[in-house]
Amino acid sequence: MNIEKIKVIFVDLDGTLLNNENTASERSLNYLMALKERGYHVFICTGRTIEEMKGAFPIPFEPTGMVTTNGMAVYLDGKLVEKNALTKELVNELVDRSREVNMYYELNPIAGKRRIYKEDEQWVRQHVLSGQPASVEDGEFLSRENAMKDGVIDWIEASEHDDIAKIYFYNGDPEEIERFNEGLTALGKVQPFANFSSSLNNIEVIVENISKASGIRYVLNHYHLKPENILVFGDSYNDVPMFELAGNAVAMQNAVPEIKALATDVNPYSNEEDGVYLYLSDLLK
Repeated sequence: MNIEKIKVIFVDLDGTLLNNENTASERSLNYLMALKERGYHVFICTGRTIEEMKGAFPIPFEPTGMVTTNGMAVYLDGKLVEKNALTKELVNELVDRSREVNMYYELNPIAGKRRIYKEDEQWVRQHVLSGQPASVEDGEFLSRENAMKDGVIDWIEASEHDDIAKIYFYNGDPEEIERFNEGLTALGKVQPFANFSSSLNNIEVIVENISKASGIRYVLNHYHLKPENILVFGDSYNDVPMFELAGNAVAMQNAVPEIKALATDVNPYSNEEDGVYLYLSDLLK
């Protein structure tokens, strides 16, 4: 790894910067801000929307920018500079499919609260009320519990759906997710879209040819930089595109094997050990 060439740092959230309680440590945030003061461009690069990040940062945190929703939106200096949205027809089709098999879903707009149809509330809530299945990671189930709290979800009667950046599907049974994904793959041949998973229990649908890597390319073009000038941190399947792009890619100790195989280095520390801070503070002394 050529440290002198690194100009931009992209950090994933879940399983990377965040611990299993879905919170970043104060020292990691302070260190990232210190790197920004030293001249590095510091970006969050996540599958989450802006709304889903609420509560993740215990102190004020202002990175250079963010690539959110697996590349569907890019922010620079607090301003939205790139955005994409799913078609209304696709959103309606996927909601109908989720209803057919009682698959938990959330409609994530570019900005604002996540949405679920009011008519689906009872069976959607049951996915959480039934308890945490053994296959579901603590952080993911905690996110679902938090989503069911008052005021988090916008339980809608109807919507035109012209601003949905991502649809999130969840099920406590990985086999149910796999079967649902097989149906999505078939549908994708008729109505093209991209889908990612950040665990064995979820699927996230976004616009075709969009990924964390496409968001990063926007940033690289903005700064007139090359892949060799970036350092990325990640842990899961939706990080594959950015690991394939980046000149320097660090897999967390808790990363899935596919990510470790693509990494230029494996962090000896996990997200629970504040691994991003420990790695960066040693690398960029």
